[in-house]
Order: sequence, then structure tokens, then C-alpha cells
Amino acid sequence: MTGLTLWAIAQNTITYPIVSLRYDPSLVQPLQMALRGLGFLLGRADGIWGPMTTAAYCAFAHRFHLPPDALSPRAADLLLKAIPNKPPVSAFEDALDFTLRWEKGYVKRPADHGGETNQGITTTIYQEYLRRQELPFRSVRSITDVEVADLYKILYWQTAHCEQMQRPLAIAQFDTAVNFGVKGAILFLQQLLGVTVDGEFGPATQQALQQMDQGELACRYSEVRIEYRHRRVKRDPSQAMFLRDWVKRDYDLCRYVLERV
Repeated sequence: MTGLTLWAIAQNTITYPIVSLRYDPSLVQPLQMALRGLGFLLGRADGIWGPMTTAAYCAFAHRFHLPPDALSPRAADLLLKAIPNKPPVSAFEDALDFTLRWEKGYVKRPADHGGETNQGITTTIYQEYLRRQELPFRSVRSITDVEVADLYKILYWQTAHCEQMQRPLAIAQFDTAVNFGVKGAILFLQQLLGVTVDGEFGPATQQALQQMDQGELACRYSEVRIEYRHRRVKRDPSQAMFLRDWVKRDYDLCRYVLERV
């Protein structure tokens, strides 16, 4: 992922070759939505740059006298103006959207200490959710999208106290809870706040949180996550194969919350 957005390109002076952007679904999807809004793209906005998107972008570029193989600030600005307005999403929906970009599908890798997961949810967590809902146990491979959203809201968003935070920090706290566990997210938060690091979201943590710039805190989450990951790989070199993707996620989180500060 490039970490670029249409808005960032429109505000800059740099023109980017399409070939360097076409594999970033978080950029391609809004671009496709804009091309649809302008009537150039008939297919759906799926974030995958295929022949239909190429043809649509070339037609758009020809119409506005732009290079068909590059995305310039002017092109990005024109595309931004064409994106249909969406109804506002809640902070939880915003956070879940980011996390599910990185927690896709069913995964079972022997070297991954997280074990078997589906959309980031482990078998143990899913069984706990089913127990609370008084539902029969079944494989995490069978989890539905409705259950995914409900589980994440109950066992992560609410338990990590994200609803007490402003949107940028809530997003960072939620993704950290999913990636490191709820207690791990609170430990990171306490480290950033400079309070006793005990994993308990008590009065001292709440008071310190209200006195801090939550936008700044949200951006610093990525730093402490990256530092932790490097320490983890140093302790357990078998996890080095995952480091690159872990750090890419941390940088993507920083970009995502910065857009909301």
C-alpha cells in the first residue's frame, strides 16, 4: 500500500505514475467511485485496477486533457469533486473499516502465534462470543459478517473503552486491541499517557486521557507499536517473517488517523 490518498495528491505538486498506484486498493476504490460518478466506469468500485478501470481512466484523462498514465494533483482534485457523498459513519464503523483492511479472510499459518483466525478473530475469541450469545459452538471459518461486527464491538470496542475517546484515538485504540489484545492496548495507552502501566483502565488513566491531546496520542500509537514489534522479533526471531507486514499496518494506521485529526 502506498499510503497516498486522492486528497493528499490533490494538495501536493507531485504527479504519480499510475503503475505505482494501481495496486493500492485504498486509493483505487475512491478513484473508481469518482470515475463511476462521472460516468466513465460502469463496473463496481472494488479497489482492483483492471482493464475496465484502465479504459475508464483513459477516457477521463482524454476528456480533461490529462496524461492517461499518471495521476496529477489536478486529476485528483477533479476526481475528489466527483465522489458521491456518503452518509456519515460512526467512529466504530470507521475503526472497523480500517482493521478489516488488514484482517482479511481465513488464515492458518503454523509459525503465527495468533493461531487460526478469520477476519482477525481467533477460535478462542469466537467461542467466547458464541458462549455469551448462548449459541452452539462452531468453527471460526463459519463466522458471518454480522457476527464479526457484533463481536468486535462487544469484545474489543467497548471493552477497550474506545467510546470514551475522540475518533482518531478510538480508531488507534481499537486496532491495537485487535492486534495486541485489549489489555495490550490499555498498556500501550498508559505508556503514552505516562501513568502506571498496569493494564487497568482506572480513574488515573481516565483523568490523564482527558488532559492530553488525543490527536497527538493517536499518531504516537504507531511509534510504540513498531518499537514493540522490533523487540518481539529480537526475542523470537521466528516471527521476523511477519515484521514487514506488521510495520506496514502501523504506518497505515498513522496515515489513517492523521486524516481524522
